[in-house]
Amino acid sequence: MSYGVYKFIGTDLSSYDDDQLMLKAYDDTAKTIDSLVKDKKAEMEKMGKTFSYNSYFKKSMCRYDFNEKKGMIDNENIVEFIKSIR
Repeated sequence: MSYGVYKFIGTDLSSYDDDQLMLKAYDDTAKTIDSLVKDKKAEMEKMGKTFSYNSYFKKSMCRYDFNEKKGMIDNENIVEFIKSIR
C-alpha cells in the first residue's frame, strides 16, 4: 500500500498532509492491488496452483506488476535519477 501511495503522490512531503489526496491515493492503490490479486489468482488456478498472498507480496514481481498495471516505468538507476533532477 505504501508503495502505491508513494507512486501516486510522489516525493512532495507536504502533499501527504492533504487528506483528500491521501484518500484518492489510497483508493487508487487498493483498487489496483485488488485487480492484481484477482488476475494473479486466476492465472495460478489455470496452472493448477494455489495463490499465496504472502509469497506474492514478498517477491519484487508484485511491484513490477503494479507498475505495469499503472503504466509506470520504475527506474532504479541512481545515475539516471540524479541526471533527471538536475
